[in-house]
Amino acid sequence: MGVIIDIVSSFIVRAAIITIILNMMITLHDALHKNTQRAVLSENIASSFSVIRHDVKLAGYKAPDKKIDRAFSSEIRFYVDIDNDGTVERVRYYTQTVSGSNPTRYIIKRDVRNSSGITTTMEIARNVVSFSFVFYNDIGSQIGYGSDVPGIKSIAIRVVMEASSSTIGMYSPSADAQLLQTVWKEHIFPKNLQ
Repeated sequence: MGVIIDIVSSFIVRAAIITIILNMMITLHDALHKNTQRAVLSENIASSFSVIRHDVKLAGYKAPDKKIDRAFSSEIRFYVDIDNDGTVERVRYYTQTVSGSNPTRYIIKRDVRNSSGITTTMEIARNVVSFSFVFYNDIGSQIGYGSDVPGIKSIAIRVVMEASSSTIGMYSPSADAQLLQTVWKEHIFPKNLQ
């Protein structure tokens, strides 16, 4: 009788050890999945906004008079010789609402209008939760928004981007589901506005 109790108790101990190991493997897999999504999201935002950084740093380059003619919280339009060919182009960054998205999501778009009046539109990023500009003068005071705002010397940009799908835990999918977000912000001092 004692041998049977030993065998049954050893099976129970083995089952407990296997359960603990499986639980640990599932938890590590969930953590790896979330970290991979964070890394992909961070890479997406970094590559997308390298274009914005490049363009805004050049704002006003070879523009004779009007350098920035629209300065709003979610839109900027400025003049720059972006391709260094001697003609000044008009560059505009703005958001477009994704139809049917709940909560509201945006697409960031970039328009480049050349001297012939031809506009090329490029999609910069999707799944954007927030996209905002703040404009500052030469002493670091915030400037109001509007058209033909004088005295802009620096531009702060903030973008919040969200993963396109949620991360779901293995044990309680509805409770653990969450959309990962990443934030990109930068304060740029275009040399041509100084």
